[in-house]
Amino acid sequence: CKIKLNGLDKKSLQGDIAVLELFSQLGVKSTFINNTLILEKKNIQLRKEVNLIRTPDLYQPLKCALFGLNQHLTIKGTDTLKNKETNRIIAVENELKRILEKKNPIRTYNDHRMAMSFAPLSLIFKEIEIEDVQVVKKSYNNFWKDLQIAGFTIYSSTH
Repeated sequence: CKIKLNGLDKKSLQGDIAVLELFSQLGVKSTFINNTLILEKKNIQLRKEVNLIRTPDLYQPLKCALFGLNQHLTIKGTDTLKNKETNRIIAVENELKRILEKKNPIRTYNDHRMAMSFAPLSLIFKEIEIEDVQVVKKSYNNFWKDLQIAGFTIYSSTH
């Protein structure tokens, strides 16, 4: 697949910019042309471990991506994750188990990163139901709309 993301800054001060290097190990090639980021799937070049001490918020998307790819990696530097909106390590493990058990919905624990990290797993597991879709408003108000633009099918069970 090839995805273009407009309006991103290669020199971003946000710690999440480290996701480009991190996901290169999962076979995602990132190229910036002006303020457009182009992501392409390549071959996996997985290391044995990664240290997230400087970017612990990348734990959830990394763990979900590894799960989806059926890959394993030792992840260090996650001590602060128990003090976030929830204990993110336990929350991710709980919800990954729920996917395997085909239990819905995925609980977000009032954590925006849970919803955003688990939603892409629908590419592999066909349908992912998210408990609290409004939780993404904390950081990315247009997340669901942008996923639709990217080709995801988003629907509400209340309609």
